[in-house]
Amino acid sequence: MWSNGKMSFRARSARNLFFLVLLFPLILNASPIYFPEGKKVTGLLDLDTGFFSIGAELKTGFLAPEGDLDLEFFRGDPSISHTNEKRGKFRIDRLMLIPQLNIQEIIKAYAELEATTQRDQTNSTFFREGHLSFYFPYHFFMKVGLEDRFISPEFMAVNSSRGDNKKLTEVYPINGTAFWEDEDLGLTFGGDHPVTEGSTLYWRGSVTNGLSLQHDELTRNQIYPIFHDDRHSQNLNIDLSDNKEAGMGFGFKHAFSRPISVDILGFFFNKSLNMQDVTFLTTVIPGYSSINRTSYRTGVNNEMNVSDFNLFTQYIYAVDGAVKRDGFYIQPSYVIGLNSESAFFNSIRLLYRFNTLDVRANDVSDNLPTSPFTWDRQTHSVAVNLQIHSYVLFRNEYHFNLEATGADRNKVSNNEFLSQLEVRF
Repeated sequence: MWSNGKMSFRARSARNLFFLVLLFPLILNASPIYFPEGKKVTGLLDLDTGFFSIGAELKTGFLAPEGDLDLEFFRGDPSISHTNEKRGKFRIDRLMLIPQLNIQEIIKAYAELEATTQRDQTNSTFFREGHLSFYFPYHFFMKVGLEDRFISPEFMAVNSSRGDNKKLTEVYPINGTAFWEDEDLGLTFGGDHPVTEGSTLYWRGSVTNGLSLQHDELTRNQIYPIFHDDRHSQNLNIDLSDNKEAGMGFGFKHAFSRPISVDILGFFFNKSLNMQDVTFLTTVIPGYSSINRTSYRTGVNNEMNVSDFNLFTQYIYAVDGAVKRDGFYIQPSYVIGLNSESAFFNSIRLLYRFNTLDVRANDVSDNLPTSPFTWDRQTHSVAVNLQIHSYVLFRNEYHFNLEATGADRNKVSNNEFLSQLEVRF
Protein backbone atom coordinates (compact mmCIF):
# COMPACT_ATOMS: atom_id res chain seq x y z
CA MET A 1 0.00 0.00 0.00
CA TRP A 2 2.90 2.33 0.64
CA SER A 3 6.00 2.88 -1.48
CA ASN A 4 8.90 5.25 -0.70
CA GLY A 5 6.80 6.97 1.94
CA LYS A 6 3.99 7.73 -0.49
CA MET A 7 0.48 6.29 -0.67
CA SER A 8 -0.05 3.82 -3.52
CA PHE A 9 -2.54 4.38 -6.32
CA ARG A 10 -4.86 1.70 -4.87
CA ALA A 11 -4.79 3.32 -1.42
CA ARG A 12 -5.48 6.74 -2.89
CA SER A 13 -8.42 5.36 -4.88
CA ALA A 14 -9.91 3.75 -1.76
CA ARG A 15 -9.44 6.98 0.19
CA ASN A 16 -11.12 9.05 -2.54
CA LEU A 17 -14.05 6.62 -2.75
CA PHE A 18 -14.52 6.79 1.02
CA PHE A 19 -14.43 10.59 0.84
CA LEU A 20 -17.13 10.68 -1.87
CA VAL A 21 -19.36 8.29 0.12
CA LEU A 22 -19.18 10.64 3.09
CA LEU A 23 -19.99 13.65 0.91
CA PHE A 24 -22.92 12.13 -0.95
CA PRO A 25 -25.60 12.78 1.73
CA LEU A 26 -24.50 16.41 1.91
CA ILE A 27 -24.57 16.73 -1.88
CA LEU A 28 -28.15 15.50 -2.06
CA ASN A 29 -29.25 18.24 0.31
CA ALA A 30 -27.20 20.97 -1.30
CA SER A 31 -28.72 24.13 -2.70
CA PRO A 32 -26.91 26.21 -5.34
CA ILE A 33 -28.46 29.51 -4.25
CA TYR A 34 -25.02 31.08 -3.95
CA PHE A 35 -23.57 29.79 -7.20
CA PRO A 36 -23.61 32.36 -10.04
CA GLU A 37 -26.62 31.68 -12.25
CA GLY A 38 -25.94 33.87 -15.29
CA LYS A 39 -22.54 35.39 -15.94
CA LYS A 40 -23.42 37.41 -19.03
CA VAL A 41 -26.46 39.17 -20.33
CA THR A 42 -27.25 38.84 -24.02
CA GLY A 43 -26.54 42.52 -24.59
CA LEU A 44 -27.88 45.24 -26.84
CA LEU A 45 -29.18 42.90 -29.56
CA ASP A 46 -31.09 40.71 -27.06
CA LEU A 47 -30.50 37.49 -29.00
CA ASP A 48 -32.35 35.26 -26.55
CA THR A 49 -35.01 32.63 -27.29
CA GLY A 50 -35.28 31.47 -23.68
CA PHE A 51 -33.71 28.15 -24.68
CA PHE A 52 -30.61 29.51 -26.44
CA SER A 53 -28.93 32.89 -26.34
CA ILE A 54 -25.78 34.39 -27.76
CA GLY A 55 -24.00 37.54 -26.74
CA ALA A 56 -20.78 39.30 -27.57
CA GLU A 57 -18.34 41.52 -25.72
CA LEU A 58 -15.96 44.07 -27.24
CA LYS A 59 -13.23 45.80 -25.26
CA THR A 60 -11.18 48.58 -26.83
CA GLY A 61 -9.20 51.35 -25.25
CA PHE A 62 -6.03 53.35 -24.69
CA LEU A 63 -2.97 52.14 -22.79
CA ALA A 64 -0.24 54.46 -21.49
CA PRO A 65 2.57 52.39 -19.91
CA GLU A 66 5.92 53.34 -18.44
CA GLY A 67 8.90 51.72 -20.12
CA ASP A 68 11.98 50.59 -18.24
CA LEU A 69 15.28 50.62 -20.11
CA ASP A 70 17.55 50.83 -17.06
CA LEU A 71 17.08 47.59 -15.16
CA GLU A 72 17.59 44.30 -16.95
CA PHE A 73 17.02 40.88 -15.41
CA PHE A 74 18.23 37.37 -16.05
CA ARG A 75 15.60 35.78 -18.26
CA GLY A 76 16.68 32.17 -17.67
CA ASP A 77 13.73 30.67 -19.52
CA PRO A 78 13.97 31.72 -23.20
CA SER A 79 10.15 31.81 -23.42
CA ILE A 80 10.06 34.80 -21.04
CA SER A 81 10.22 37.94 -23.11
CA HIS A 82 11.00 41.40 -21.79
CA THR A 83 9.12 43.95 -23.87
CA ASN A 84 9.54 47.64 -23.03
CA GLU A 85 7.29 50.06 -24.87
CA LYS A 86 7.14 53.54 -23.43
CA ARG A 87 4.42 54.84 -25.69
CA GLY A 88 0.68 55.22 -25.53
CA LYS A 89 -1.42 53.20 -27.94
CA PHE A 90 -5.01 52.54 -28.90
CA ARG A 91 -5.91 48.88 -29.28
CA ILE A 92 -8.73 46.36 -29.46
CA ASP A 93 -8.18 44.29 -26.35
CA ARG A 94 -10.77 41.57 -26.82
CA LEU A 95 -13.72 40.39 -28.87
CA MET A 96 -15.63 37.52 -27.33
CA LEU A 97 -18.67 35.43 -28.36
CA ILE A 98 -20.78 34.06 -25.51
CA PRO A 99 -23.28 31.29 -26.39
CA GLN A 100 -25.54 29.97 -23.62
CA LEU A 101 -28.03 27.11 -23.40
CA ASN A 102 -30.77 26.62 -20.80
CA ILE A 103 -32.89 23.45 -20.68
CA GLN A 104 -35.73 24.05 -18.21
CA GLU A 105 -33.34 25.32 -15.53
CA ILE A 106 -32.02 21.75 -15.20
CA ILE A 107 -29.06 21.82 -17.59
CA LYS A 108 -27.20 25.00 -18.47
CA ALA A 109 -24.29 25.41 -20.87
CA TYR A 110 -22.00 28.41 -21.04
CA ALA A 111 -18.99 29.15 -23.27
CA GLU A 112 -16.62 31.97 -24.17
CA LEU A 113 -14.78 32.08 -27.50
CA GLU A 114 -12.26 34.88 -27.38
CA ALA A 115 -10.15 36.71 -29.94
CA THR A 116 -7.59 38.83 -28.16
CA THR A 117 -4.51 40.98 -28.67
CA GLN A 118 -1.75 39.72 -26.43
CA ARG A 119 0.70 42.00 -24.69
CA ASP A 120 3.47 40.89 -27.03
CA GLN A 121 1.32 42.19 -29.91
CA THR A 122 0.46 38.77 -31.31
CA ASN A 123 -3.14 37.90 -32.02
CA SER A 124 -4.83 34.70 -30.94
CA THR A 125 -8.24 33.07 -30.74
CA PHE A 126 -8.95 30.50 -28.08
CA PHE A 127 -11.61 28.72 -26.07
CA ARG A 128 -11.49 30.72 -22.87
CA GLU A 129 -14.20 29.09 -20.81
CA GLY A 130 -16.89 26.45 -21.24
CA HIS A 131 -18.90 24.28 -18.87
CA LEU A 132 -22.11 22.38 -18.24
CA SER A 133 -24.06 22.90 -15.02
CA PHE A 134 -26.51 20.26 -13.79
CA TYR A 135 -29.28 20.96 -11.30
CA PHE A 136 -30.82 17.88 -9.70
CA PRO A 137 -33.60 17.32 -7.15
CA TYR A 138 -32.86 18.52 -3.65
CA HIS A 139 -30.98 21.44 -5.21
CA PHE A 140 -27.80 19.50 -5.87
CA PHE A 141 -25.65 21.19 -8.50
CA MET A 142 -22.53 20.11 -10.33
CA LYS A 143 -20.45 21.92 -12.92
CA VAL A 144 -18.18 20.16 -15.41
CA GLY A 145 -15.79 21.94 -17.74
CA LEU A 146 -13.35 24.81 -17.97
CA GLU A 147 -13.96 27.33 -15.18
CA ASP A 148 -12.25 29.66 -12.68
CA ARG A 149 -11.17 28.47 -9.28
CA PHE A 150 -14.00 29.22 -6.87
CA ILE A 151 -11.77 31.65 -4.96
CA SER A 152 -12.24 34.25 -7.71
CA PRO A 153 -14.14 37.32 -6.46
CA GLU A 154 -16.59 36.63 -9.28
CA PHE A 155 -18.20 34.16 -6.86
CA MET A 156 -18.24 36.64 -3.97
CA ALA A 157 -18.69 40.23 -5.09
CA VAL A 158 -22.15 41.76 -5.19
CA ASN A 159 -22.47 44.76 -7.45
CA SER A 160 -24.84 46.27 -9.97
CA SER A 161 -22.42 45.85 -12.89
CA ARG A 162 -22.64 42.75 -15.03
CA GLY A 163 -20.28 40.11 -16.30
CA ASP A 164 -16.54 39.71 -15.89
CA ASN A 165 -16.16 43.01 -14.06
CA LYS A 166 -16.73 41.32 -10.70
CA LYS A 167 -13.04 41.99 -10.17
CA LEU A 168 -14.05 45.61 -10.95
CA THR A 169 -10.89 46.58 -12.85
CA GLU A 170 -9.62 45.38 -16.21
CA VAL A 171 -6.12 44.77 -14.79
CA TYR A 172 -6.03 41.89 -12.32
CA PRO A 173 -4.92 42.36 -8.72
CA ILE A 174 -1.64 40.68 -7.88
CA ASN A 175 -3.49 37.74 -6.30
CA GLY A 176 -5.52 37.37 -9.48
CA THR A 177 -2.50 37.24 -11.77
CA ALA A 178 -0.79 34.79 -9.44
CA PHE A 179 -3.62 32.45 -8.46
CA TRP A 180 -7.00 32.75 -10.23
CA GLU A 181 -6.68 34.50 -13.58
CA ASP A 182 -6.74 31.26 -15.62
CA GLU A 183 -9.49 28.66 -15.79
CA ASP A 184 -8.91 24.96 -15.11
CA LEU A 185 -10.59 21.86 -16.50
CA GLY A 186 -12.45 19.63 -14.07
CA LEU A 187 -15.40 19.25 -11.73
CA THR A 188 -16.85 21.78 -9.28
CA PHE A 189 -19.64 20.99 -6.84
CA GLY A 190 -21.04 22.37 -3.63
CA GLY A 191 -24.03 23.26 -1.51
CA ASP A 192 -25.69 26.06 0.43
CA HIS A 193 -27.44 25.32 3.71
CA PRO A 194 -29.73 27.99 5.21
CA VAL A 195 -29.26 28.29 8.96
CA THR A 196 -31.59 31.12 9.88
CA GLU A 197 -33.34 33.78 7.85
CA GLY A 198 -30.60 35.66 6.03
CA SER A 199 -27.83 33.25 7.11
CA THR A 200 -26.29 30.53 4.95
CA LEU A 201 -23.50 28.03 5.48
CA TYR A 202 -22.00 26.92 2.17
CA TRP A 203 -19.23 24.71 0.88
CA ARG A 204 -17.44 24.16 -2.42
CA GLY A 205 -15.30 21.34 -3.72
CA SER A 206 -13.33 20.85 -6.91
CA VAL A 207 -11.21 18.21 -8.63
CA THR A 208 -9.30 19.52 -11.65
CA ASN A 209 -6.25 18.82 -13.78
CA GLY A 210 -4.32 21.53 -11.94
CA LEU A 211 -2.58 24.56 -13.43
CA SER A 212 1.10 24.73 -14.37
CA LEU A 213 3.53 26.97 -12.51
CA GLN A 214 4.63 29.54 -15.07
CA HIS A 215 4.88 33.32 -15.46
CA ASP A 216 2.77 36.35 -16.26
CA GLU A 217 3.06 40.11 -15.85
CA LEU A 218 1.12 42.41 -13.56
CA THR A 219 1.04 45.05 -16.27
CA ARG A 220 -0.18 45.21 -19.85
CA ASN A 221 3.38 46.08 -20.78
CA GLN A 222 5.19 42.74 -20.84
CA ILE A 223 7.80 43.47 -18.22
CA TYR A 224 8.98 41.97 -14.88
CA PRO A 225 6.90 38.76 -14.55
CA ILE A 226 5.72 37.01 -11.40
CA PHE A 227 4.83 33.37 -10.72
CA HIS A 228 1.48 32.55 -12.28
CA ASP A 229 -0.80 29.49 -12.14
CA ASP A 230 -1.02 29.00 -15.88
CA ARG A 231 -3.42 27.18 -18.13
CA HIS A 232 -1.37 25.43 -20.82
CA SER A 233 -2.78 23.23 -23.55
CA GLN A 234 -1.93 20.20 -21.44
CA ASN A 235 -4.32 21.42 -18.76
CA LEU A 236 -7.19 21.25 -21.29
CA ASN A 237 -6.75 17.55 -22.01
CA ILE A 238 -8.76 14.91 -20.16
CA ASP A 239 -5.95 13.56 -18.02
CA LEU A 240 -6.73 10.29 -16.21
CA SER A 241 -3.59 10.25 -14.05
CA ASP A 242 -3.97 10.62 -10.29
CA ASN A 243 -1.91 13.85 -10.02
CA LYS A 244 -4.89 16.18 -9.71
CA GLU A 245 -5.61 19.37 -7.83
CA ALA A 246 -8.23 19.00 -5.11
CA GLY A 247 -9.90 22.04 -3.59
CA MET A 248 -12.30 22.57 -0.71
CA GLY A 249 -13.88 25.70 0.73
CA PHE A 250 -16.32 26.49 3.54
CA GLY A 251 -18.10 29.79 3.95
CA PHE A 252 -20.74 31.74 5.84
CA LYS A 253 -22.96 34.46 4.45
CA HIS A 254 -25.32 36.69 6.46
CA ALA A 255 -27.59 39.55 5.47
CA PHE A 256 -28.34 41.84 8.42
CA SER A 257 -30.82 43.71 6.26
CA ARG A 258 -31.41 44.29 2.56
CA PRO A 259 -28.46 46.76 2.12
CA ILE A 260 -26.06 45.21 4.68
CA SER A 261 -24.41 41.82 4.28
CA VAL A 262 -21.16 40.01 5.08
CA ASP A 263 -19.54 36.97 3.52
CA ILE A 264 -16.46 34.91 4.42
CA LEU A 265 -14.95 31.93 2.59
CA GLY A 266 -11.96 29.86 3.71
CA PHE A 267 -10.32 27.55 1.18
CA PHE A 268 -7.52 25.07 0.53
CA PHE A 269 -6.12 23.64 -2.74
CA ASN A 270 -3.57 20.84 -2.89
CA LYS A 271 -1.57 19.22 -5.71
CA SER A 272 2.00 18.17 -6.51
CA LEU A 273 4.47 19.97 -8.74
CA ASN A 274 5.50 18.04 -11.81
CA MET A 275 9.02 17.97 -13.20
CA GLN A 276 8.22 20.82 -15.59
CA ASP A 277 7.30 23.01 -12.60
CA VAL A 278 10.48 22.07 -10.71
CA THR A 279 12.61 22.76 -13.77
CA PHE A 280 10.95 26.14 -14.20
CA LEU A 281 11.80 27.11 -10.60
CA THR A 282 15.45 26.14 -10.98
CA THR A 283 15.63 28.07 -14.27
CA VAL A 284 14.20 31.42 -13.20
CA ILE A 285 15.60 31.62 -9.63
CA PRO A 286 19.41 31.65 -9.59
CA GLY A 287 20.67 29.27 -6.90
CA TYR A 288 17.39 27.34 -6.51
CA SER A 289 18.06 23.59 -6.30
CA SER A 290 15.20 22.05 -4.32
CA ILE A 291 13.37 19.02 -5.77
CA ASN A 292 10.50 19.38 -3.28
CA ARG A 293 7.18 18.90 -5.12
CA THR A 294 4.83 20.15 -2.40
CA SER A 295 2.26 22.61 -3.75
CA TYR A 296 -0.78 24.09 -2.02
CA ARG A 297 -2.75 27.32 -1.62
CA THR A 298 -4.80 28.31 1.41
CA GLY A 299 -6.50 31.52 2.37
CA VAL A 300 -9.67 33.45 2.97
CA ASN A 301 -12.01 35.81 1.09
CA ASN A 302 -13.99 38.46 2.96
CA GLU A 303 -16.69 40.74 1.64
CA MET A 304 -18.91 43.40 3.19
CA ASN A 305 -21.70 45.35 1.49
CA VAL A 306 -23.32 48.40 3.03
CA SER A 307 -25.77 49.80 0.51
CA ASP A 308 -23.61 51.14 -2.36
CA PHE A 309 -20.31 50.52 -0.54
CA ASN A 310 -18.41 47.28 -1.13
CA LEU A 311 -15.28 46.09 0.69
CA PHE A 312 -13.50 42.99 -0.59
CA THR A 313 -10.33 41.45 0.83
CA GLN A 314 -8.39 38.31 0.00
CA TYR A 315 -5.39 36.63 1.63
CA ILE A 316 -3.59 33.66 0.04
CA TYR A 317 -0.61 31.71 1.37
CA ALA A 318 1.02 29.53 -1.29
CA VAL A 319 3.81 26.95 -1.21
CA ASP A 320 5.53 25.61 -4.34
CA GLY A 321 8.51 23.47 -3.49
CA ALA A 322 10.87 25.70 -1.51
CA VAL A 323 9.09 28.92 -2.59
CA LYS A 324 6.57 30.52 -0.23
CA ARG A 325 4.31 33.46 -1.10
CA ASP A 326 1.92 35.66 0.87
CA GLY A 327 -0.58 37.60 -1.24
CA PHE A 328 -3.08 40.10 0.17
CA TYR A 329 -5.31 42.83 -1.19
CA ILE A 330 -8.02 45.10 0.14
CA GLN A 331 -10.44 46.79 -2.23
CA PRO A 332 -13.05 49.35 -1.14
CA SER A 333 -15.37 50.73 -3.80
CA TYR A 334 -18.42 52.97 -3.85
CA VAL A 335 -21.17 53.40 -6.43
CA ILE A 336 -22.59 56.89 -6.95
CA GLY A 337 -26.04 56.77 -8.52
CA LEU A 338 -26.61 59.44 -11.18
CA ASN A 339 -30.06 59.07 -12.72
CA SER A 340 -32.01 55.90 -12.01
CA GLU A 341 -34.83 56.91 -14.38
CA SER A 342 -32.54 57.35 -17.38
CA ALA A 343 -31.23 54.55 -19.58
CA PHE A 344 -27.90 56.34 -19.86
CA PHE A 345 -25.23 57.49 -17.40
CA ASN A 346 -26.65 55.48 -14.53
CA SER A 347 -23.75 55.39 -12.10
CA ILE A 348 -20.06 55.94 -11.35
CA ARG A 349 -17.97 53.49 -9.35
CA LEU A 350 -14.96 54.83 -7.43
CA LEU A 351 -12.40 52.22 -6.43
CA TYR A 352 -9.09 51.92 -4.61
CA ARG A 353 -7.08 48.72 -4.21
CA PHE A 354 -3.94 47.96 -2.26
CA ASN A 355 -2.11 44.77 -3.30
CA THR A 356 0.94 43.15 -1.80
CA LEU A 357 2.90 39.96 -2.54
CA ASP A 358 5.86 38.72 -0.46
CA VAL A 359 8.09 35.97 -1.91
CA ARG A 360 10.62 33.81 -0.07
CA ALA A 361 12.73 30.95 -1.42
CA ASN A 362 14.56 28.69 1.03
CA ASP A 363 18.36 28.86 0.84
CA VAL A 364 18.12 31.67 -1.76
CA SER A 365 18.60 35.36 -1.02
CA ASP A 366 15.44 37.47 -1.12
CA ASN A 367 14.77 40.04 -3.83
CA LEU A 368 17.45 39.03 -6.30
CA PRO A 369 17.84 41.91 -8.77
CA THR A 370 18.43 39.38 -11.56
CA SER A 371 15.14 37.52 -10.93
CA PRO A 372 11.85 39.47 -10.71
CA PHE A 373 10.17 36.26 -9.50
CA THR A 374 11.83 36.85 -6.10
CA TRP A 375 10.80 40.50 -5.77
CA ASP A 376 8.28 41.63 -3.18
CA ARG A 377 5.51 43.60 -4.88
CA GLN A 378 3.05 46.34 -3.97
CA THR A 379 0.47 47.99 -6.17
CA HIS A 380 -1.84 50.92 -5.47
CA SER A 381 -4.73 51.03 -7.95
CA VAL A 382 -7.32 53.76 -8.40
CA ALA A 383 -10.24 53.49 -10.80
CA VAL A 384 -13.27 55.47 -11.99
CA ASN A 385 -15.82 53.41 -13.93
CA LEU A 386 -18.72 55.16 -15.65
CA GLN A 387 -21.79 53.06 -16.48
CA ILE A 388 -22.86 54.79 -19.70
CA HIS A 389 -25.58 52.20 -20.34
CA SER A 390 -26.48 48.78 -18.91
CA TYR A 391 -24.37 47.32 -21.70
CA VAL A 392 -21.70 50.02 -22.03
CA LEU A 393 -19.00 50.56 -19.38
CA PHE A 394 -16.21 53.14 -19.56
CA ARG A 395 -13.23 52.17 -17.37
CA ASN A 396 -10.37 54.41 -16.27
CA GLU A 397 -7.68 53.01 -13.98
CA TYR A 398 -4.13 53.83 -12.90
CA HIS A 399 -1.79 51.31 -11.30
CA PHE A 400 1.23 52.37 -9.21
CA ASN A 401 3.53 49.33 -9.21
CA LEU A 402 6.25 49.21 -6.55
CA GLU A 403 8.95 46.57 -6.19
CA ALA A 404 11.65 45.61 -3.71
CA THR A 405 14.35 44.35 -6.04
CA GLY A 406 17.56 44.21 -4.06
CA ALA A 407 18.66 47.13 -6.23
CA ASP A 408 17.62 50.75 -6.62
CA ARG A 409 13.81 50.47 -6.72
CA ASN A 410 13.59 53.92 -8.29
CA LYS A 411 14.98 52.37 -11.47
CA VAL A 412 11.92 50.12 -11.86
CA SER A 413 9.44 52.07 -13.97
CA ASN A 414 6.31 50.08 -14.78
CA ASN A 415 3.28 52.15 -13.76
CA GLU A 416 0.34 52.12 -16.17
CA PHE A 417 -2.83 54.00 -17.10
CA LEU A 418 -5.65 52.21 -18.92
CA SER A 419 -8.81 53.70 -20.38
CA GLN A 420 -11.20 51.17 -21.87
CA LEU A 421 -14.68 51.02 -23.40
CA GLU A 422 -16.56 47.75 -22.87
CA VAL A 423 -19.66 47.06 -24.99
CA ARG A 424 -21.94 44.03 -24.75
CA PHE A 425 -24.02 43.13 -27.81
